[in-house]
Amino acid sequence: MDELLRDLRFALRSFRKHLGFSSVATVSIALGIGATTSIFSVISGVLIDSLPYEEPDELMRVWTTNREAGVERGTFSDADLVSFNEQSQSFSGIAGYYPFDATFTDLEGNAFKIPAQIVTEGFFNILGARPFAGRLFVEEDHVQGGDMMIVLSHGAWRTMFNADPDLIGKSISFEGGSITLVGIAPPGFDFPDKTAAWLSVPVNPNANRRSRFLDVFGRVKPGVQRQTAQADLSLVASQLADGFPDTNRGVGVYVMGLQESIVGELGTVLWILLAASSVLLLVACANVANLLLARGAVRETELALRTALGAGRTRITIQLLTESMVVAGAGAVVGLGMAAGVVKSISVFAPPEMDLLQQAAIDGRVLIFALVTTAVTGVLFGLVPALKLGNPDLRSALTDGGRGATGGSGAVRLRNAFVVTELAMAVVLVVGAGLLVRSFAGLSKTDPGFNSDKLLAFEYSLPSFSYTEWPGISDFYTSFLEELGALPGVTSISAASTLPFGPDLDFQWPYLVQGRAAPLPGAEPEAFYRAVSPGFFRNMGVPMVAGREFAITDRRDGPPVAVINEALARQMFADEDPVTERLTLQRFGIGTLGRYPPADIEIIGVVSDFKYTSMAQAAEPAIYFAFDQAPMRQMTVTLRTSGNPLDLISTIRTETQRIERSAPLGRIESMDRIVAGSFARERFAMLLLGAFGVVALALASVGIYGVISYLVQQRNAELAVRMALGATPGRVVGLVMAQGIRLAGIGVGVGMVGALVSGQILANQLYGITARDPLTLVGVALLLMGVSAVATFFPALRAVRIAPAVALK
Repeated sequence: MDELLRDLRFALRSFRKHLGFSSVATVSIALGIGATTSIFSVISGVLIDSLPYEEPDELMRVWTTNREAGVERGTFSDADLVSFNEQSQSFSGIAGYYPFDATFTDLEGNAFKIPAQIVTEGFFNILGARPFAGRLFVEEDHVQGGDMMIVLSHGAWRTMFNADPDLIGKSISFEGGSITLVGIAPPGFDFPDKTAAWLSVPVNPNANRRSRFLDVFGRVKPGVQRQTAQADLSLVASQLADGFPDTNRGVGVYVMGLQESIVGELGTVLWILLAASSVLLLVACANVANLLLARGAVRETELALRTALGAGRTRITIQLLTESMVVAGAGAVVGLGMAAGVVKSISVFAPPEMDLLQQAAIDGRVLIFALVTTAVTGVLFGLVPALKLGNPDLRSALTDGGRGATGGSGAVRLRNAFVVTELAMAVVLVVGAGLLVRSFAGLSKTDPGFNSDKLLAFEYSLPSFSYTEWPGISDFYTSFLEELGALPGVTSISAASTLPFGPDLDFQWPYLVQGRAAPLPGAEPEAFYRAVSPGFFRNMGVPMVAGREFAITDRRDGPPVAVINEALARQMFADEDPVTERLTLQRFGIGTLGRYPPADIEIIGVVSDFKYTSMAQAAEPAIYFAFDQAPMRQMTVTLRTSGNPLDLISTIRTETQRIERSAPLGRIESMDRIVAGSFARERFAMLLLGAFGVVALALASVGIYGVISYLVQQRNAELAVRMALGATPGRVVGLVMAQGIRLAGIGVGVGMVGALVSGQILANQLYGITARDPLTLVGVALLLMGVSAVATFFPALRAVRIAPAVALK
């Protein structure tokens, strides 16, 4: 222990004495540890921490699949949910939920719109939730024909009703009517996706099995693995396909852990970033190892004297490792400060759809990770130099100050190897960053197919108890659009059931072309059903390809009409003109609203394709209906303005409240921002990986600069002789730079091989390019070679500025 303390005191004195070396080494390690720790803190909060539910590992997310229809993760019908619950052997319970924005009125008469879920029996029991007050749903709340009940989140109860306990068991204002509040969910419970209210609903075992709208999750029995659950539900799906071929032909299931399903693609991005930060840490280690070798050249005599006085190789190695651990410790302290700043920045600047990143924090687990990383890092960058320097050449070091162990060819080769390694790993990071930059550039330049300039969009929904008849809904929105369209600064206005890149649910349903042979049951083509107001396409800046768009004369008492997009026209009509053709549609809105959509409909026009789901996804077949013939309570309104659309937000809020006080305004945003937000995740990943690539490039540049500077110092006498014998400065500069360029070429070559292999990890994150994009690979190679050339030029220039007489003396 005494020896260890002496080594530590000596290492601290050496750290203070050689502050320049210590600072560079500390910053290098701090960058690596800071990047790695910050990404691990995010992974810890998002991927490692368990869900706050009872036995979270038993919770599974379940989707329907249909390869023939291209459905990878679809929803369930009421009847299918009942069948899976009854026939599954591996699940103790399966429940479904359906999202919508609910309108409540507080005690002062103010209307609030909050995210809500209609849930089926067993929802809370499966999650193991316990009420904070009152009760949660029981079996009687899900009886056919019974009254709907509601459970509020703890936050919504406090915000809207001042946490009044007397309201539990009583009616509260909901959607223009009333509903019984039976209980309050526990604090922090908001499944799924920040839900603030849950409403009970029965499932209908006799419902149309094609009417799939329920998201589904369940709890497996203790000890049941995901693979077993998958096989169990697949068997049930196969039996349903045999029993109901008209609706379930080709329909399968896909089971995934609930936590994995919540994280989604974010998990892939985080693992990629952790791998990138780990590579950055390795670059930093190689950089500091080179610095230690360079410093060892100065310490040859000291280490030789220690050996001559009896210090063994092990003793010197331990001393040198202690010094490297001090550097690593200092780097860890600075790196943790950097990590705290990065984590805070991530939580602030992460896009809204990546709100899980808010869970990142520097907690005990992260500190342990940082401690282990520091120890491994200290050994990693200190071990090879310590072993190399721990066995000095006594004769060379003590007689004439020769090169000894550090200055010999073995040490030079080792330093060269570290530089090649640094450059190779930097190439891998910079190529990855370059691929994401190229992908993002292509994505951001993609034409969405509509004009988002000066376009304002907002969500609006009418209370379901106040507006129960579809003529009243249609008449309201007709008047609503007229009043808002007359506001100063509004040049045009329209409405649609869903908007491009919006969160609202799109209905995808089967259709048939009349006069053609019907396909096999269950194999009918499908299209998205969307209701739009007259002038929608004109207001969005989407051109008509054939026929006409909806006019004000396309009313509910007229013939049902539709507009299709080019994707559907290509799918079903090829080179034929689809205008005047007729479609037979599946209905899914028969009920209090009458009909939605019309069953027999005439195509009056074809509209150009435009992006709807994402910028990276091609337009899918879609059928648009005249709103007056297929009304919906919830719509998204778009206004084209003469000036900055954001300037109208306050006016819109005031006017919508004046027109209908019980219908609060939903999200309101400019269409430019909505489009930009559609690739926010790609931008976020690009910026982080790009930052890692820049840092790695800088560290690699410093590394090659240090090696060439050291080699120039070692060759001063040789270069002086060359110049004394007539070598020109240009010749000497070229000679020195050739060494650096050769090292850079080897490093870039090795790095390119690594980049080609690791690039496949990014393949699913790229748009419009492949992981072997030649422009990126060539560009990065030229960049690294150029940076290396600059890094070797300055040491070479310094070499020719030394007078030959001085160098020889």
